[in-house]
Amino acid sequence: MPRLAPFALGFLVAAGFGAAAAQPNAPDATPVTMVCPETLAGYTSLVCACPAAATAAGSVWGSDVYTDDSAICRAALHAGMIDAGGGRIWERAAPGRDSYPALDRNGVSSGTWGSWARSIAFAPVDQADEAALHPGPPLCPENAAGRAMGETLTCSCTAEATAAGLVWGTGPYTADSAICRAALHAGAIRATGGIVHFTLVAGQNRYRANERHGVTTAIWDSYPLGYRFTR
Repeated sequence: MPRLAPFALGFLVAAGFGAAAAQPNAPDATPVTMVCPETLAGYTSLVCACPAAATAAGSVWGSDVYTDDSAICRAALHAGMIDAGGGRIWERAAPGRDSYPALDRNGVSSGTWGSWARSIAFAPVDQADEAALHPGPPLCPENAAGRAMGETLTCSCTAEATAAGLVWGTGPYTADSAICRAALHAGAIRATGGIVHFTLVAGQNRYRANERHGVTTAIWDSYPLGYRFTR
């Protein structure tokens, strides 16, 4: 089964992130109802709730520090942050490692893996910072191909994403244009990145080329789907 490509964002792992006893919930003043995604893809720091079923599903690579495509809730059980009944966890992205050793612990057998670009690690949920308690939108996909007309999306662009990819048109853009690069061209964000909002619209018979904000787009003929950015 193919591995997922990692996102190249990371934070330093705080000392003492290893296995620990299950921690109490965060104060009621900062409730978190979001159910954990399968992996940390699209986030750098996240507080979320693991249902019991999620602790029994998915693959895990490493011990205490895990590859970022490891199943979050199963890794949290392995790390001792929750029990098999689930619970709230705080996971954060961390730098990649050259190796991830396997270990049997808390009823979970993790796997061994070699070099990987990004890791995840856990810390007590009651110590989570505001950014983790109120996470922003996920990272933008490379493009909007395959989505439906009228669909809207809010996502975040990294500085690296604004510098990469091809763009056709000048608003609307073809659906297969690089979203973050197109957003820079449209003036929706700066080269440092940011949050974008866009809507899928009907395709056009012709997409014009244009140079704007340091981005040069290309001409394209008829394409069945496009998108526009909204402020």
